[in-house]
Amino acid sequence: MDHREFERQIKEYIRQDGRSQAAVARKLGYARDTFNKWVRFVNRMPDTVIFELCELLELGETQRTELLDLAGYATPSAALPTAKPAMKPAMKPPLQRPPRATHFVGREAALARLLDELQPGQAVTLCGPGGVGKTALAAQAVWSLAPDGEPPVRFPDGILFHSFYNQPESDLALEAFVRSYGEEPHPTPEAAARRILAGKRALLILDGAEDADDLARILAVRDSCAVLITSRQRKDAVDQWQMLSPLPPAEASALLQAWGGAWAADEAAVERLCMLVGGLPLALRLAGRFMAQQGWRVQDYLAWLEKTPLAALDQGRRRRESVPLLLQRSLAQVSQDAAEALAVIGRLALAPVSADLIATSLERDAFAVKRGLGELVDLGLLLTDGEHYEVSHALVYTFARSALTIDTVSLERLVRVLMTETTGSRLARERLSIMRRHTAALMDLLLTQQAWPLANELAASVIPSLHFQGYWTDLLVLAKGGLKASLELWDDAAAINHLYWLAVVYCDQGDYETAVNTCRRALADAQAAGLTDKEVHILSQIGFIYSQMSRHDEAIEYQHRAWQIARSSGDRDDEAMTLNQLGVAYLYLGRFRDALVHLEKALELCQPLNNAENQCTVLHNMGDVYRGMGAHESAIDVYRECLDLRAKVGYSSFEGITLSSLGRSLQEIGRHTEALDCHTTALQAVRNVGDRRNEGVALINLGCTYNALERYAESISVLEEGQAIAQEIGDLHNRSIGLVHLAVALQGLARDKEAHHALAEALSIANQTDSPGVQCLAEEKTAKLLRANQNFDGALQRVERGLSIAGTHALDAQSAALLVELSAIYQALGRIDAATEALDRALDILIPISDYASNRVRAQCSALRL
Repeated sequence: MDHREFERQIKEYIRQDGRSQAAVARKLGYARDTFNKWVRFVNRMPDTVIFELCELLELGETQRTELLDLAGYATPSAALPTAKPAMKPAMKPPLQRPPRATHFVGREAALARLLDELQPGQAVTLCGPGGVGKTALAAQAVWSLAPDGEPPVRFPDGILFHSFYNQPESDLALEAFVRSYGEEPHPTPEAAARRILAGKRALLILDGAEDADDLARILAVRDSCAVLITSRQRKDAVDQWQMLSPLPPAEASALLQAWGGAWAADEAAVERLCMLVGGLPLALRLAGRFMAQQGWRVQDYLAWLEKTPLAALDQGRRRRESVPLLLQRSLAQVSQDAAEALAVIGRLALAPVSADLIATSLERDAFAVKRGLGELVDLGLLLTDGEHYEVSHALVYTFARSALTIDTVSLERLVRVLMTETTGSRLARERLSIMRRHTAALMDLLLTQQAWPLANELAASVIPSLHFQGYWTDLLVLAKGGLKASLELWDDAAAINHLYWLAVVYCDQGDYETAVNTCRRALADAQAAGLTDKEVHILSQIGFIYSQMSRHDEAIEYQHRAWQIARSSGDRDDEAMTLNQLGVAYLYLGRFRDALVHLEKALELCQPLNNAENQCTVLHNMGDVYRGMGAHESAIDVYRECLDLRAKVGYSSFEGITLSSLGRSLQEIGRHTEALDCHTTALQAVRNVGDRRNEGVALINLGCTYNALERYAESISVLEEGQAIAQEIGDLHNRSIGLVHLAVALQGLARDKEAHHALAEALSIANQTDSPGVQCLAEEKTAKLLRANQNFDGALQRVERGLSIAGTHALDAQSAALLVELSAIYQALGRIDAATEALDRALDILIPISDYASNRVRAQCSALRL
């Protein structure tokens, strides 16, 4: 075993491969810190990871055997299988290259300078007026760096592109970057982006930065990534920057002739036309496409242009006015279907849209609309991939939005089509990932036009689907818009709903104070309007928030108030769910019997109502209570009943959470292989729905099962990932639990000092959050660690402290576990009678709640009495 040589060899192989250590970790599917610790031999690298690493780096059997031997594993390398294990599916780095200009003329010096300045960690800005070719130059640089569909050597972690046009929120850009790497932007887009981009060498392209609401926030999280910014404003320039000017006469003429072909043969007319439009590349493209498509000679086009006011303007105003003028000329030649389709596109976001959505909105034949869209593509106003259509330039979009009109009926139809496309079925929810930008654009338009009823309805319709998919930034935009509309309408019920959803997102993001304040505002409005159903939901939400904050007494108080109002109102659904929430509040506090009483009442109310969704929720929580009590056989039965009901009714949104809990109970009764399967499936399920909090929980549960199997290195790996998530989102409760299980793994590897520190931190957090169950667990594991180090007095003090906490809070399962540990201490001291008495006390507690646990303790008692 040679740890230093192992580290040296690994680093040398990675260096020869040309990747960074972080890139290798990501390719293998492990957290960077976890992989680095394996390399440095802080933790042992598992055999399977060594196999995967050798596969990735294309190392031979000799190198693989050498690494395994250097790692010093108990299993000889000769006994290991020679077949290479399947690699984890690795996500290919994103390669979001903006469309390349069909004709790129001139700019050779600017391109060379840009390519030289685009380096990891650097920011480069291209400044200039709209239509001058900033995005075209940026695209040319990107395609020069990555011409073959693979990330460039300079930026091995990919290329990401985001346009701020019509979506100025910096959070949307951060969300887009996070999702590009297959992650979810939780707890906040900024925190997630900081996590995802850390250690990466990617190129971030920020187009239209003059519209960004907070460019500095994005630059602050870039770490080692390069940033290429395009902006019409010099003030957005960061580090190196270039000011682009219109093309000089020779290059402008060459560009127009490239677009116009044979129709732009007259050099004098070409030169005069280029001068009239100020050498602006976008204007030259529009003119050239028009001539080529409509069969106009450049002399004819020039003759028309000379009759416009453009000739009388100074050079600066010509550049500003030329594009709208040429767009008007182009639109004068297209069909009504084409013009109306462009008007619809102008009401949506600067994003792809299907022909079918436009046709339905206009109540036109789909074939006719597609033909009209084709006209716009021919003239260079739109781009298409054959299925979706998108405007070719931000100035074209601005023109469509400001100069073209759409009647009120068509606008309302467009909004309703979008609502239908994005709500209801699972397929509609999937469409939302594409359509959500259009909902935000429509909300902005409706608010501008003071179309309050439609804005209110759009928000109410789409918000639940946005929340389900975790699009929190989009949800905040719609909820705030809906709130403004509902206030204008004096619609109290709608305003309260929008406030409720705002509070839900603030809570999801861990901003509990803002969530509570928002709920209090909604509560006051509900009480003033006499809307008792709204009052119930808001009181319950406040209680839930307080539970997340570990303010358990206040949580119970608010849940109890919500239940009393629901019961008085006669709404059985609300009564059932407030009883459920009250049960959960007691569960968090460790008052399991109280929790079970309330949950059983909730289930009795749900069943006659045939509300399967609520039944699933209550059953899951009942399973958690049984598990907390140590009655794992009962918990398993309830969890399986919950999963069966979810499958029967197709309500599988929270399947991963139930699977994870089921795995914990299976592990507690020794069924470790089944538990491992549950946790692995659960982890994938919660990741699929972007549930960051429960991803952390699933990782902690997986680590706990690895501990039971004595696979301590793997346990530490997943527990560290779970710890990172819990710390990131402020989940103190699960962070303390994860620290206890991490201590167990560290002790298993004889790293007792680190284990002691982890337990001390866990106990500190548990005391801070008033979590008696975790306090007992930490005291028990600390006692075990002290006993192993023959500090028996310290171990006895820890057990006594834990028993006191467990007795105060009626935590039977925790009392039994502590008594078992007390027996082990007495055995180590040779006090067999005291050890037997402690086991008898534990057995008395366990017999009513767990056959498995009581049988194990009974066997220990029998062994002691022999």
